[in-house]
Amino acid sequence: MSGASFGLMLLACLPSRAGWELKIDPPNPALRLSIPGGAEMSITIPQGSGNGKKIVFPSSPSPFVALGTNEGDRDVREIWDLRTKIRVGRLQGKFDWDDKMVALSPDGMLIAGKPSFRDVIEVRSTRTGRVSQTINLPGPFQDYVDFGPASTLLVGKIGDKSIRLYDLASGEPKLEIPLPGHVERKSVAFSGNRKYLAAISGWEATLVIIDLASGDTLAQEPVPKETCLGLAFSPDGKALAAAFEHFGKNRIVVWNAADGGELSNQQTSEKADKIESPAWYDGEGLSWLPDQSGFLILGHAIVDRISGKRVHTLPFDDHNFNVGPRRFVDNERMLIPFGGNRTLRVAPIPKEMVETAMKIVRAGGNAADAALPSLKPVDWSSVKTLTIPASVDSWNAKIDPIPAGRRLISNPIPLKVAEGEIRWVSIPSPEIPTAFVVGGVNTFAKQPKDIEGQPGWVERFDLSSGRSLGRIPTPGVCEVIAAGVDGASVLLVESKARDRLDLLSGTGSPLVSWRPYDKDGGEARAVAWADFIDAKRLLTLSSTGKLVLWSLPDAKPVYSIEGAFQGKPVLSGGRKRIAGLSGENLVLLDTETGEALGELIGPRVTPGQRIELKGLAFRADGLELSALYGNAQFHRHDLTSGKILADFPSPAIGGSLAYYGADSVLIDGKTLVDLKVQRALWTYASGTFSQRSPDGKHWLVASKFLNQPTFLASAILPERGMDKITAMVADPATPASLKPGWRVSLNVQIGSAPGGNSEAIRKHVEEQLTAKLRANGITVAPNQKVQYVVRVEEQPKNDTLELRKIGMGAAPGGPFNQANIISIPVVDLVCHLELADGLGQPIPCSSPQTLGMRSFFMILHLPPGETDVALYIKKRQWEGINGWSDSLAPPYFVSRQGSTLVRLPGFTNLSLLYSQ
Repeated sequence: MSGASFGLMLLACLPSRAGWELKIDPPNPALRLSIPGGAEMSITIPQGSGNGKKIVFPSSPSPFVALGTNEGDRDVREIWDLRTKIRVGRLQGKFDWDDKMVALSPDGMLIAGKPSFRDVIEVRSTRTGRVSQTINLPGPFQDYVDFGPASTLLVGKIGDKSIRLYDLASGEPKLEIPLPGHVERKSVAFSGNRKYLAAISGWEATLVIIDLASGDTLAQEPVPKETCLGLAFSPDGKALAAAFEHFGKNRIVVWNAADGGELSNQQTSEKADKIESPAWYDGEGLSWLPDQSGFLILGHAIVDRISGKRVHTLPFDDHNFNVGPRRFVDNERMLIPFGGNRTLRVAPIPKEMVETAMKIVRAGGNAADAALPSLKPVDWSSVKTLTIPASVDSWNAKIDPIPAGRRLISNPIPLKVAEGEIRWVSIPSPEIPTAFVVGGVNTFAKQPKDIEGQPGWVERFDLSSGRSLGRIPTPGVCEVIAAGVDGASVLLVESKARDRLDLLSGTGSPLVSWRPYDKDGGEARAVAWADFIDAKRLLTLSSTGKLVLWSLPDAKPVYSIEGAFQGKPVLSGGRKRIAGLSGENLVLLDTETGEALGELIGPRVTPGQRIELKGLAFRADGLELSALYGNAQFHRHDLTSGKILADFPSPAIGGSLAYYGADSVLIDGKTLVDLKVQRALWTYASGTFSQRSPDGKHWLVASKFLNQPTFLASAILPERGMDKITAMVADPATPASLKPGWRVSLNVQIGSAPGGNSEAIRKHVEEQLTAKLRANGITVAPNQKVQYVVRVEEQPKNDTLELRKIGMGAAPGGPFNQANIISIPVVDLVCHLELADGLGQPIPCSSPQTLGMRSFFMILHLPPGETDVALYIKKRQWEGINGWSDSLAPPYFVSRQGSTLVRLPGFTNLSLLYSQ
């Protein structure tokens, strides 16, 4: 039906700015949200049968809220007046409304929603639940509904550059409201009494403001061509603010609502001010603080209006998977969903802390200082400034082994927390064997960016007895960076700018707080690494490589070395030596004096190639140092002479190294490398582990299953009996199906891949296996008796994959038109790697991997040139074979010992072995 047949008035956006013709439209005082100070507010949210939107606030100031859903026959949605905590309406039954198409009027009298399979909007009375008006829509795919002023309703597809204003009395459209282009829902805002609608199109980089009484475009302004995070009029109606994001940088622009003049335009550049959207966040992108001193961005980041800097983070309830909307009561309180969206309650906001943080950032400081102890100024007047010579010719590195320690407990220690709560484990000293277990909000329930601002904790355990020594709370603006060798002190670093350190005692009381690189600028102020050399001295390294030794607790710098190391250094067993990458080689320094003791040859690189140190470790007896570089080079260095002992391609790449015994190192807590034969000996699965060991064992967090009880346990590596397996490899009399030095063939059976990709996939698999076998001393050659067999089997399932065409190219009538439905028979691909030795059944070398058709998309976008949906899905599924082959770790030794099969590298799940 055309606009003319409705008597519809069509209005166009002005082609250019026509001036700013607004009159201030403050909120209706009668609809002010006011809850008496100190009043308890906790309203149970009806849960119902579905998982839809359970909280709906009006999109302009209002004391009303709708709680619950109407997805099932027994579901209930309740409307509450928050001023009085009185339920004023109740809607029962199944309405089948689209979860994203529900709106509540500011006066709480009406609620509107779109049934999922009908092209109408239902408007219901919240008092009776009955339909008061049905709005017929011009077509499907409408994605926006909200109430306009004076008994009107706005409906449309906001990505289509216009929405319609309907009269609720007649159900007929009154106006076509122009939009500047494609608009996101969070980029639409109403003035206080809903007289004006403001909208920003990021694609067209334009802001428009529309008079909803006449449809006139009263303002049209260019805005930054950036992603709009949110838009809102100020509580007094005198200003309009928008938040933007572009490549990790945030911007907030504020306009004078009366004349359009920019009141501020601030872009942040520091990482500390970066604001990310929490997963599944369902709320306003930008809200003004009630006193207009700042903004709440994406429900959690409070930003100061004057400086534009982030000053506080409001934590989210860990039980809420879908982060629901929030609404300010005043500067001290906020309405939040709580307990898995089961209640709506009033939560306190640390008003004084926020105000203090605003004062600090306006003066050029760090907002985190407001939540932490006062800083001690650093006195640099007596610091000794040192340099590392361009070449350290002599070798003067005395051996510094791990000191002898006490006998430690052998039984696993129960931690009484879920595995996802544990961040880090450290056992800094064998002489005072204390384990520091660092934790916080469960990351299995939340993404890291969704737990910003949540407080953490450190619990200490005596490893002689297994007894807990108490838990230290840590503020949400910090993270633990080092554990004290005294078994008590904990060093915190501010988690955003990383430019301040806080030393706490074993009881959590502050000992000293300071900025170690206060005279440096920008990111050079950030602390990249820190560790104690004893109870009274601490080494820190800045992000630009500046090494400083500090005396504690006075935080006085002893010596400073500019550009000392790239990447993270490591301390020797007795903490008297520090080693790190300096230039192209490794350098050893005396930790007490900063003197350069010797230089070790670095990795071989081509001219211009960047050297990246991945891991570094001293052997427990201090006689050896190993280094792992990003180009997979592994170096062993003799610390008695400074000479290189071995240089070989690493079987694995990781971010950490640790010696276990004299001739094996563990890479990234997963791959145990035999340094004598220079091959992977074993692989492990485990939880969080300690980088340092007080007794030569591998200390780890063990848990049988996700969110099951956890234990702190120790494992002996290499495992007992592994020497017998390695002896079998070297013994020529060992009957074997495969050994290093042998020649094998590859038999890649992948069948016919769709789209003619068989040969390319086969070649990729063969190249991957050939390279991995070559690294373990096995040569691939044709016509060998022993073969590695790759089999990819198609397994039809008794199922179909049903897809629905949407958007351009879809037939009229929406996704449920039969012409838009595509059914594809489901076929799994099952990938096998086996070793055929002619002595029996092929030996499985890895668990079969199933590549399903449902596992890699939700909405499928066909690229240009692709017209056959089924063929495109199958091609993508078959391309998954490449990723599977990349992950393979083919064994290099296999022996049939009767009914027992022995192979290397083997595998052990330490979590299952050492959890009770």
